[in-house]
Amino acid sequence: MKDGDDWVINGGKIFISGADKADYGIVFARTDSSKGREGITCFLVDADAPGFHVRRVVHTLRSTSYATELQFDNLRVSAANVLGEVNRGFGIANDRLSRQRIPYAAGCIGVAVKAQEMAISYANQRRPSETSWLPARRSSG
Repeated sequence: MKDGDDWVINGGKIFISGADKADYGIVFARTDSSKGREGITCFLVDADAPGFHVRRVVHTLRSTSYATELQFDNLRVSAANVLGEVNRGFGIANDRLSRQRIPYAAGCIGVAVKAQEMAISYANQRRPSETSWLPARRSSG
């Protein structure tokens, strides 16, 4: 929402990489809800600004990567901190996310492949006990 020369941002974001250690962040916010994805603006935001809150760290399966959850409560951002043009931030977001998603997905595939290898190795060495958790098979007769 525009307020004088500032934008006021309210809302939340989740799965944001490294926000708890950042001095500044790039925030994409809806500035014109009637325009769909063409109503998103990109802002450069000071992480120490009043209204910028890291709510929690979100741990994921990847041990080298984690995310955060953010909350914006009347976060005031100067119009001078708009990156690009107002309502034209979707293109910036799409470019940034496209570059990051492929390497991230490749890392997830690597974790999945290793997990499968470990499961197969364990299954090959495991010997079922007399008291197996599988139900006994009944004979038909």
